[in-house]
Amino acid sequence: MDYREYKTNVWFWIQAALISSGIGGLTGYLFFDAWWGSLLIPVCMPVVYSRLRRWHLERQTRQLKMEFQEVMTLISGCMHAGYSLENAIVQVRRTSGEEFSLMREELQILVNGIACHKRVEQLLLALAERCDVEEIRELAIMIEIAKHYGGNIPHLIRQITTRLQASEMTEVEIQTVIAAKRLEGHIMLIVPFGILMFLRLTNPVYMQVLYTTIAGRLCMSVSAFGIGGCAYWIDKITRIEV
Repeated sequence: MDYREYKTNVWFWIQAALISSGIGGLTGYLFFDAWWGSLLIPVCMPVVYSRLRRWHLERQTRQLKMEFQEVMTLISGCMHAGYSLENAIVQVRRTSGEEFSLMREELQILVNGIACHKRVEQLLLALAERCDVEEIRELAIMIEIAKHYGGNIPHLIRQITTRLQASEMTEVEIQTVIAAKRLEGHIMLIVPFGILMFLRLTNPVYMQVLYTTIAGRLCMSVSAFGIGGCAYWIDKITRIEV
């Protein structure tokens, strides 16, 4: 499985269609009040598809890192009990493999590779290429060096597990800090829509000048694209990768 790609399904496309219709349709109605305002729906579709796909990929990678950390902890415990690295992987797959949604398949790949006399570090490097997780790549390289020069493999596994835990804690702290700012940004994006909806419902005559004159349509067009630009920058400044 290539974790750098997300396989879309019917539910994914339903979500993308509903979000695009909601954003595009509401923007077209409130800012342009014309049938051609619905043309914003196909314009929104690629943006929504990209954002939704990226969100699923980030969640998938985050889950894989958490499960890999738990698997390495179990493997480290087995090695302290006297198992070799290969036997520890087989033991973890036999006793705890079914508990993981993503690493279950990866553990089976490792076990099958070990049965075919493939080196564990090569199998881990292949996993690192498919998921693009730097910690897994570093672990594979360190295991290869340790086997060649006689290093302490259990210590290396404990070290990489500690690093994964620290990375996860740092990411949680960062997300907690910026969550409030992200919420504020989203509220600021929703406020113009709320104001326009309130004015359309309470005093529609007062709003007609914005939909019937050239100056009014130009003003609403600039406002709509300005809100879109603000949404883009809010997304950029609140995305911090660990």
